[in-house]
Amino acid sequence: MPRAGDRPISAASSRTSRRHGAATTWLSVTFAEGRNREVRRYAEALGHRVVRLRRVAFGPLLLGDLPSGASRPLRPRELADLNGLRG
Repeated sequence: MPRAGDRPISAASSRTSRRHGAATTWLSVTFAEGRNREVRRYAEALGHRVVRLRRVAFGPLLLGDLPSGASRPLRPRELADLNGLRG
């Protein structure tokens, strides 16, 4: 398991990677829960320097082309999906 200093970093539930250019690696990572700076610590433990992060989803919500800092009303299906997480 990757480590950040003396503490382990929890494994991602899934991860894929693809090369994009000679000096750049794009990673797509899914975490079951997010902790402060966990993505950066995980990448660093694997030997990658993080230049940019982009969130594409939050739980079952896909952000699509929603601009940074913007909001919109939830669709009925999205609200049902979020309520389903409560158990």
